[in-house]
Amino acid sequence: MVPTSTANGVYNGLLGGFAAITVGCSVVDLWAAIIYGFIAVMV
Repeated sequence: MVPTSTANGVYNGLLGGFAAITVGCSVVDLWAAIIYGFIAVMV
């Protein structure tokens, strides 16, 4: 079995990344926001 991405999974990952960075978006640099998003998607 090969794991595949579904549209639902991609949308859930994007939403999780956006929700994770929303609180600190005014004080976090762009590079840190990208890292926060990646970590949130993995969690």
